[in-house]
Amino acid sequence: MATGTFKVQGFELQKRPRIYVAMIPGKWLLKRTTPSWRIEDPDKGFQRIVREERAREIALAVLEQQRTFPNSIVLATDKADFQIINCEITIPAKIKFLVVDGQHRLWAQHYSNFEAMFCCMVHVGLSEVEMARLFLEINDKKGTVFVKVGSSETC
Repeated sequence: MATGTFKVQGFELQKRPRIYVAMIPGKWLLKRTTPSWRIEDPDKGFQRIVREERAREIALAVLEQQRTFPNSIVLATDKADFQIINCEITIPAKIKFLVVDGQHRLWAQHYSNFEAMFCCMVHVGLSEVEMARLFLEINDKKGTVFVKVGSSETC
């Protein structure tokens, strides 16, 4: 591993908009995520606040049973892309992700000694405005978001 990077299993799901699927360890991910931009400006934040009680319930029901989640965490970052070699994604160690969907599932990791591997859909190259739009698309329309599958690499 190169200095300042972290390698995880994954692949590019689609090129435009660029989305990766990656298996990321929970404790590593927690150090590089925020559930909301509210931390920097509470009045302008666009996401829900994580409820500690809900995260603890999930930790007890899922992580402490050493189970995995049936759906992915949706992340966004302004980083444009990642290097992929042999189904291994290299992520900068100092990256910051916004948790677009799945903040309670991820925050459950705080309350468990079992480190889960989280399947993550990582949307890259997004501005803060585009991240807000993605959040609203997923959380406010009560519908399903579909993505076109089309990666040139098979993993």
